[in-house]
Amino acid sequence: PYTTLFRSVLFARKTNELISYPGGRENSSYEIPEWVTSIGMAAFSENKWLREITLNEQLEELSENPFCGCKVLAAIHIPGNHLIYEVKDGALYNKQKRELIAYLWGSEANTFEIPAGTLSISQEAFYKHPELTHVTIPNSVRFIGNAAFAESGLLSIRIPEGVTVLRDSTFSGCHNLLTISLPRTLTTIGSSVFYECISLIRIELPSSLRSIGSGAFYLCQNLLTIKIPEGVESVGNYAFTGCFSLTDISFPESLTDIGNDIFYADENILLSVPTGSYAETWAEENGISTKQPPVNLISTESI
Repeated sequence: PYTTLFRSVLFARKTNELISYPGGRENSSYEIPEWVTSIGMAAFSENKWLREITLNEQLEELSENPFCGCKVLAAIHIPGNHLIYEVKDGALYNKQKRELIAYLWGSEANTFEIPAGTLSISQEAFYKHPELTHVTIPNSVRFIGNAAFAESGLLSIRIPEGVTVLRDSTFSGCHNLLTISLPRTLTTIGSSVFYECISLIRIELPSSLRSIGSGAFYLCQNLLTIKIPEGVESVGNYAFTGCFSLTDISFPESLTDIGNDIFYADENILLSVPTGSYAETWAEENGISTKQPPVNLISTESI
């Protein structure tokens, strides 16, 4: 067989991979067997009893945060000077990739500063950390994985210049998120990035932006106003559904792809659109009230 159970833990025999550790296993500690060289995606996900895990010297590959949702996991022990992995200030890193893999639940601190030189933040690295209100991201970071900060307690955050994509569900379920600073390099906001960010009132989108994914601002109930900058070409399905406080929104002339039900059941929307634009035609076809944006008058005083 390709897989085997050893003390109720599932392994892949040919690849020496730990595939799945039982979510219901009540042991408080676990030591990775010496022959294991990789740990699969979500291998330890949502275990409620593990407090410490010991990695082995032969480990070569960890999937993106295999420990997500392990709410009592306070320590990851790494024997000797491991060539690839290290634990520093309560977080697990891949030294070779300069990647933050997982923030652990052992710390009760409400702030965390990612070390300078870190290049990437792994998928779900800060997932389900309601105690964290502030995370400082260094200017070196260029990649942020899916759901990296989902369901955390963030109040505010700054995304550094150089990041081009906010991947799916990056801040999904961050109910306390009040403010976010986006970089001038950002081109893509993925699906459900700000899903149910119910405290978000305003957000300034950069002129570099080109697409907004499905459900990107779904159920942002207190979002008051938003301006989609010129250059954005597509807005996905249900992008602003459930934004019940949103009455002032503007679409650019560049917009040529608008998804289904982006304002579903939102009756108070007044959409600002350029005359003759695709957005104007789309609004008329969908029964959405529109207005034209104000004309920017050029002063002649200095001529």
